[in-house]
Amino acid sequence: MEKEILLSMDVKALLTPFVGPLGEAALSFPAVALLLALPFGAWHYRRYGKLHPWRAFLGYSFVFYAIAAVFLVILPLPDRGADPAAWEALYGRLRHPQLNPLGFVLDIVRAPSAIKVLRAVLQALFNLLLLLPLGFYLAYGLRRKPLEAGLWALGSSLLLEVCQLTGDFWIYPGPYRLFDTGDLLLNTAGALLGALLASRLAGRGRLPDLDSLTGPQGPWIGPVRKALGLLGDLLVFGTLVVVLAGFSDLFGLRIDRGHSVLAASVAILVFILLPALDHGRGPGKRLTLCAISSRRRAGPAPGAILLRQSLLWLYPALLYPATILLPRGRTLALASGGGFVLWLGLMALNAILSALSPEGRGLADRIAGTEVRNTWQDSKPS
Repeated sequence: MEKEILLSMDVKALLTPFVGPLGEAALSFPAVALLLALPFGAWHYRRYGKLHPWRAFLGYSFVFYAIAAVFLVILPLPDRGADPAAWEALYGRLRHPQLNPLGFVLDIVRAPSAIKVLRAVLQALFNLLLLLPLGFYLAYGLRRKPLEAGLWALGSSLLLEVCQLTGDFWIYPGPYRLFDTGDLLLNTAGALLGALLASRLAGRGRLPDLDSLTGPQGPWIGPVRKALGLLGDLLVFGTLVVVLAGFSDLFGLRIDRGHSVLAASVAILVFILLPALDHGRGPGKRLTLCAISSRRRAGPAPGAILLRQSLLWLYPALLYPATILLPRGRTLALASGGGFVLWLGLMALNAILSALSPEGRGLADRIAGTEVRNTWQDSKPS
C-alpha cells in the first residue's frame, strides 16, 4: 500500500509541470481572445464576407494552443530576486547546453529507477507532441507542405530553446531550463507528424475544405458583426477622448473637471455624425464592411441615418455632461437615473427586435426606415 501511495505521489509530481501551465493558459485565453476579437473578425469579414464558425474555431483554437505552448515552455517562472549564489546553485548547470540530439534516449536507458524512466519518457513524449498541432495548423490552415511545416517548426523550436538558454531573453540572470538539441529534433518530428496527419485527413475529405466555405448568402448582418462594429467605434471614441483630453490638459484648455463636454462631442461625432456623413458607415462599419441604408430610397439617406443614430446614442452622449455641469440635486438624480433605465430598456428592445427580425432591423431601424447591410460584395474586385 505504501509503495502504491508513493507511486501515485510521484506520478502526480510528474504531471504537475504540464497541468499547471495548461490551467494558466485556460485562465489567460479569454482576455487574449477578447483582445483579438476585433482584428480577427475584421480580417474574416473583409476576406470572406462572414465569420464562418469552422474558421473561427480553427483560429481561436490555434490562439489557445500558442498560449499553452509558450506557457508550457516558460512556466513556472523562477524567483527573480534570488541571491546570485542561490541562483547558481539551483540553475548554474543549465548554462551548458545539451548538444547531443539523442541525449533523451540515453536519459531513458540510463534512468536508475522506474519513476525516472517514466519521467524521461514523458519528457520525450511532451517534446514530440509540443509542436505537433503547429504542423497540423500549418498544413491544414495555411496549406504548407509537410517539409515546409517542419522547417517552420524547427525555427519555432529554436526560438523557444534560445528563450530558455537566455533566461527568457535576459529577463532572468541565466537559464532556468536546459537548451537541448534533442528537443529540436523531437519538436520538428512532432510537427512533421502533425502536418502529415492534416494532409492525409484533408486529402481524404475528413476535414472541411476551407476554400469551399461559402461567403454571405444574403445582405443582412448578424449580431456578432454588429457587436464588432460597435467595438470598433468604441475604440475610436476612447482613443480620441484620451488623446484630446491629454492635449487639452497639456495646453490648459480644460472646460470642465470631467472632460464631459469633450467626451460628449466626440461621442456625437463618432456615433452620430460620421455615419450620416460617411454613407452610413463610420469607423466600425467600415472595418467590418457594412453600412446603414434607407429602405425608402436606393442608397444612404443622411437624414434617416442621423435619426437612427440619434435615437441610439444622443441620450447617453448628453447624459454625462448633464450630470457634471448641471446643479446636483434629487430632481436631477431621479431624472438622469430614470432616463438611463429607460434608454437601457429601449436598447434591449432594439436588440431583441434586431435578433428576431430576418433582416436584423431593430426598433431604431423601424422608426427611421433604415437597415444595415453587408457591403462585402460591393468591395470585391470585379
